Amino acid sequence: MSFPPRRGSPGRPFGAALASVIVVEALAVQLFLPVMPQIKTAFGVSDALVGLTFSVALGVMALVTLVYGSLSDRYGRRPMLLAGLALLIAGSAVAALAGSFASLIAGRVLQALGAGCCTALARVIARDAYGSGALVRAITYLSMASCLGPIVFPLIGGMLID
Repeated sequence: MSFPPRRGSPGRPFGAALASVIVVEALAVQLFLPVMPQIKTAFGVSDALVGLTFSVALGVMALVTLVYGSLSDRYGRRPMLLAGLALLIAGSAVAALAGSFASLIAGRVLQALGAGCCTALARVIARDAYGSGALVRAITYLSMASCLGPIVFPLIGGMLID
C-alpha cells in the first residue's frame, strides 16, 4: 500500500507507517473477539461480563478519539502518538497477565486509551503531510487499512487460540 507522494512531503514509507498505525487499532479490537469464550471459562464469568470487556474498550476508544485531536494540537502529533502506542502496549501487557477479571477490564481500558489515538492521529497526520488533492487518496488507503482488521485479525486470533 503506497500513498501518493506530494512535492516536499514524505513518500511511501511514511504512508505505510500511517497505515500500520491504523491497523494497530483494529488489532487491539478484533484480535480479542475469538478469545472471548476462553475468557468466560478462565474467569468463570457470564457472557454479559465477557461482552463488557469488548464494549468498555470500544466506548473508551470512542471517547478518547475526541481528546487526542485536541491534545495533539497542543503538544504535537508525534508525542501524542507515541504516548498512545505506549498506553496500548502497557494495557495489552496488563490484560495478558490479568489474574482476575477486574484486572482484565483495567487492562482493556488502558489498551483502549492508547488505541484511541491511532485513527484520529493517523488521519490528522495525513492531512498535515499531504495536500488537498492527495489527501483524499491517502484517506482512502487509510480507510482500506482499517477495513482489513475485521477481516484478518479474528482469523489470526482464532489461529492463536488453536
